[in-house]
Amino acid sequence: MASDIVLSLRGITAGHGMPILKNLDLNIHQGDKMCLVGRNGCGKSTLLSVIEGHLPLDNGERFTLPGVTIASLPQDPKAPTTGTALDFALEMGAEKHRAEIFLHELGIDGNMPANSLSGGQIRRVSLAGALALQPSILLLDEPTNHLDLPTIQWLEKEVNQYNGAILTISHDRAFLEKASQSVIWLENGSLRRMDKSFVHFDDWVDEIVRADMARTQKLKHHIKAEERYLLRGVTGRRTRNQKRLEKLANLRQERAERHRMAHASKVATMTSQNSDISSKMVFEVIDLVKHYDDKKLVNHLNMR
Repeated sequence: MASDIVLSLRGITAGHGMPILKNLDLNIHQGDKMCLVGRNGCGKSTLLSVIEGHLPLDNGERFTLPGVTIASLPQDPKAPTTGTALDFALEMGAEKHRAEIFLHELGIDGNMPANSLSGGQIRRVSLAGALALQPSILLLDEPTNHLDLPTIQWLEKEVNQYNGAILTISHDRAFLEKASQSVIWLENGSLRRMDKSFVHFDDWVDEIVRADMARTQKLKHHIKAEERYLLRGVTGRRTRNQKRLEKLANLRQERAERHRMAHASKVATMTSQNSDISSKMVFEVIDLVKHYDDKKLVNHLNMR
């Protein structure tokens, strides 16, 4: 990971009329190759809008170095009704010769009328334009949709060789494993960061869940101890008893919050079990347990 910070989010709160992101911090460094993961509806697209500067902040600060440029590949780009595929690719401001090179790599004839492009071709042209621009920060939202395997493998190399920072959202697990060096996990409006490839994501989540379970267990023992103290309370020490009541209330509130976060972690772990190729979900298993006679064959299986 490079040391130069090109964009920094500090204590931001933002959302489309409600606080989806809460007191969130994020630093993007020159050359970062990050993937953003989290369950559906957790705010990934909102975070991309904040990074681009399109969504106003409710609180906190957003900083970029002077001269930093940001471009994005949206999940559903729209083609213009006039002009050519090359004109479409140049809309972001890329140099013509670079756009032509990337269009060729992606199998697109730049002279094609833009209004004749299929959905897959529109994504390829948008991707060519974003890569040709060479921005300081490139945001990719489901970049492998409509791409065949050779093109996906080409894109993996382009991402890894890219000089700027890249932040990717994708359900294509194989792509994330090969084209990421850091993982940003968005959960309950807050971020966790692991500076390793997505290959290590499941083990990382398991470590977090185990640590949270240990802290929750310790918290339960603490609550029981406080309850015992209150049962033995002496009426003449009302101030001390009042403080213990306040402490017990705070502990119970913390326990409720941990239960909520543990559930979210469980959902996030489940959503990481994606197939190698992006597709519509046709099968889902949640906490499946299967016995055969006295033998447990499957224990809490989660998969999509």
